[in-house]
Amino acid sequence: MIRNPITRRVVVAWSCLVILSPGAVFADGPQPAAKAPATTTSAPKTLIPDIALSEQGELRGRLLNGNRLPLQKTTVLLVKNGKAVAKTETQADGRYTFEMVTPGSYQIEVEKQLATVRVWSGQAAPKSASTSLEMAYAPTQTVRAQLGFLDPVNTSLLILGVTGTVLAAVAVSEINDLEDKVDDLQSP
Repeated sequence: MIRNPITRRVVVAWSCLVILSPGAVFADGPQPAAKAPATTTSAPKTLIPDIALSEQGELRGRLLNGNRLPLQKTTVLLVKNGKAVAKTETQADGRYTFEMVTPGSYQIEVEKQLATVRVWSGQAAPKSASTSLEMAYAPTQTVRAQLGFLDPVNTSLLILGVTGTVLAAVAVSEINDLEDKVDDLQSP
């Protein structure tokens, strides 16, 4: 039993901190890597569309909004290996064309949103390849909640739980102090 009341309070406070903190904070050494989730055959796969170039080497597409209406005068970039290789603007009907495109893997970028496509020459394209890429683009506003709204109920419960745990530890420490003082008393 610790006799010094200051040392006892420090030990109680440290114990509360250890109990309330995640285990990884005080763990020694490297943390084990998280196991990858098991793959199943029913998991959805990301599909990369195959697009066949026109005979003139043009990559054609159409840009629509969320309501399937054409987007006009919208800048569209053709990106390869992280670098823009061509830039165009949509017409009134939402159509766009990139000229003199070589086969390969590209990304179509519209206002920082990317879509990956595989571009084939007309003769080498698979049967499933389309002659035009139709994309639906809906401008979105990114909302991040790291420092956003705090739920008052959960926050209150967390604060009450931590306060209760600390007060209970202090009360136990005080009771131990009183028991020690009673034990130190001598009867007449």
